[in-house]
Amino acid sequence: MKKGSSSEGGVEIFWFLLVVSILLLGVHSCLPNPKQAPTNPKQTNVYILKSKTGNEIPVSVSKEIDKRLTDLSVAGDLEGINRMIKAGLVFTVPDGTEVFVIDRGLFFSEIKIQNGSFAGKYGWVFSDWLTR
Repeated sequence: MKKGSSSEGGVEIFWFLLVVSILLLGVHSCLPNPKQAPTNPKQTNVYILKSKTGNEIPVSVSKEIDKRLTDLSVAGDLEGINRMIKAGLVFTVPDGTEVFVIDRGLFFSEIKIQNGSFAGKYGWVFSDWLTR
């Protein structure tokens, strides 16, 4: 046996254990946290419709109809809005209705009603009405 060979073996073991420990820490940090429940992507798209006035919220059957509804609202044309409702182009849901967002845009969002008498129906709403 060479002089100092036992200490060299100890140093090699030390470095080996250090490298293995670092690798295990790196692998462990990449694993999902078992205490953290996985996020359901469907839940992240669930919102509540909330108007500033607390009134019924108009839902349009298409994006184009929603744009027209916005124009009529800005112009204060209640008669035109009522005609759209009577024609079935717009329906109203209560403030607080739960919706699933299909496509969220800057101004208009496509939704699917989750509860109430229109549950399962698709439509378009003003994006500002979507809250968590």
